[in-house]
Amino acid sequence: MSTSKKVLPAPTVRAAINLPDLKEISETLEQVYVVITGLAVGTQVVAYFHLDERHPLDKEVVKDEKPLALPLTKNWYRGKKGKTAKIYYEVRPGEVSLSLEIPIVA
Repeated sequence: MSTSKKVLPAPTVRAAINLPDLKEISETLEQVYVVITGLAVGTQVVAYFHLDERHPLDKEVVKDEKPLALPLTKNWYRGKKGKTAKIYYEVRPGEVSLSLEIPIVA
């Protein structure tokens, strides 16, 4: 019997929930959203933002079929121009998504 874990897709980042995915985060944006899709209702999610250190961004439970959108305010990325953030999430111990690596720009 094989016990393979599901590969969870990387989150995306958007300037607003209804806009396309960003390729970079601009320090001029007041807030962006970390968007997580494809999880079942009731799934508990912990998202992480890793720049200089790993920090839990938010803990949330998927409430409906819509993508989960977690706000990320500029305090997380202000003054970090030229660095690359790594954003990922965990749904239970050991089940971690692929990472999104996204540059911070002016």
